[in-house]
Order: sequence, then structure tokens, then C-alpha cells
Amino acid sequence: EIANYLSEHQNLVTDPSQLLITSGAQQGIDLIAQTLLKPGDIVLVESPCYSAALDIFINKGAKIIPVSLD
Repeated sequence: EIANYLSEHQNLVTDPSQLLITSGAQQGIDLIAQTLLKPGDIVLVESPCYSAALDIFINKGAKIIPVSLD
């Protein structure tokens, strides 16, 4: 149903197998980090950024590099 909605209302053709429903941004970030990050990987984050995301990246062993947006 969600894939159909995205196709009909957002003009975004999506297969249901491409969708993953999470309980929120923090869970989504954690799942992405588990899937893509290896210890020692570099993650650029805006400064300041969402502190929960920092915690997730640090717990995965990533090297954090803050990037100023000013």
C-alpha cells in the first residue's frame, strides 16, 4: 500500500522490497550505520548535529569529522 501511495501521490515508483518502516529517525540511522559502517570509517556530520546520531556512529567505531555549515 505504501509503494502504491508513493507512486500515485508522489510520482515515486517504488517496489515494496525497497521500503523499510522504522519507529523513527534514530532507528533508521542505526540500521543504516549497522549496514554500511565498518570500524574506522569516516563520517562527516554537520556541526552542530543530532547528538543521537553521533552516539550511533561512535558506537559503530566510526571516525567523526564535524563540518561547519557557516
